[in-house]
Amino acid sequence: CSDVFIDELVKVAEKETYKAGDTILKEGARTERLLILSSGIVDVIVNGEKVAHLQEPGSLMGEISVLAGRPATATIIARTDVTLIRVAAPALDKALNQPSRDFGFELYWLFATVLANKMTNTNEKARQFEIANRSLLEINRTLDQKVQERTEATFKRLSDLQKALAAKDLDLALETLKPISEMFSTERAIRSRRVLVAEPDRKQQTIARMALGGTGARLEMATNPDEVTAALEASAASNTSPELIFVSSELAPELAKIRTLAPKAKIVYMAGNELSTSIESLKQSAPLLSNIVSRHSEDRNFTVKNMATTVTKLVSNDLFGLEKYMMWGVEAQSCPITSSSERAALLEKMQEHLASLGVRSKITDRAASVGEELLMNAIYDAPLKNGEHCYAHLPRTTAVELSKEEHGEFRFACDGMLAAISVSDPFGAFRMQTLLDYLERNAKSKGES
Repeated sequence: CSDVFIDELVKVAEKETYKAGDTILKEGARTERLLILSSGIVDVIVNGEKVAHLQEPGSLMGEISVLAGRPATATIIARTDVTLIRVAAPALDKALNQPSRDFGFELYWLFATVLANKMTNTNEKARQFEIANRSLLEINRTLDQKVQERTEATFKRLSDLQKALAAKDLDLALETLKPISEMFSTERAIRSRRVLVAEPDRKQQTIARMALGGTGARLEMATNPDEVTAALEASAASNTSPELIFVSSELAPELAKIRTLAPKAKIVYMAGNELSTSIESLKQSAPLLSNIVSRHSEDRNFTVKNMATTVTKLVSNDLFGLEKYMMWGVEAQSCPITSSSERAALLEKMQEHLASLGVRSKITDRAASVGEELLMNAIYDAPLKNGEHCYAHLPRTTAVELSKEEHGEFRFACDGMLAAISVSDPFGAFRMQTLLDYLERNAKSKGES
């Protein structure tokens, strides 16, 4: 844009500021102002779903309403504190009606450029959608095959059970019924347990209700520090304190008070996309926490599954096993960890298994990175003898053969929605401080890169 255009625009423009969470434009409402992003990040919401975000200075908002006189096609919400340049439609019309047509020419050229870029982005998203749709169709075909295989396996179990009962083989009958018995035992353990969710965000509250509402747990919500305090004081007075308390990052400053009011409760920190910026405060609060659960602001299915599984594990005190994160009937693959030279073969086997289920290479590569880190820990860092590390001092290029007593187990599974990896070893425990130290190193390395 020319200096003359900018000078004319400045004459009719005004600055506006918004706080994080403020609604700037509302879908369906008429607006007579053109907005230009100066600083900050805004989310674009259509039909209640976030479809994009804008963070480049100079990004336009409301141009469709100004050009066509139509209601806004999207809701714009400030994700961070935002500064905008506002140009009211009447002032814009006045500038366009000046004798010189240069301002109008450059303005419409700017509109055309912005709309062309948006059309290009829309076409690219449509292309990516078609690619993803083809991948999903292939995954569905694979899942149909797996469902058929598991159905046949279930019928075989029932047949084995009938034979065992007919032969009065009680041990075989009990072994056949064990998975079903364990599932119902867990459900009974959760029923009527009290769970408090301290979460100010209404959308995340809805997700929490989706995750926990069907478990049979007695769920209570608190949206601010006063409500948290009131809920805990009331439950203490009636001797019905919650056994499990989920706390969002926004209410993390209340952790010490929550621990005082509910000394026996298990407190779970709900980590989101902001985890890398809150690790330091988390490390200080670690003694107050029982667990950390991950959630994703844009992946509702993942968050629902992770929260529901966490409640099941903590309330039933049955913490381990990939199967808890998978749909019922999924068979986890298991391989022994015997030496450092087998790492590549173990990771390749996992990637081949995930690929056979239709998982994309981008995800299998990430799984391999996670698996490599876990295997390195099990081989070099975990083994102890008389309280001393056996191999931690060795360069990671030095080959290590584990004794039989040092062998670990590498397990992986996928149910079409989630892929899970675990490594177990016969030494010690995985402390929260270890996890936070690792996350801190990872966040720093990302920042440096």
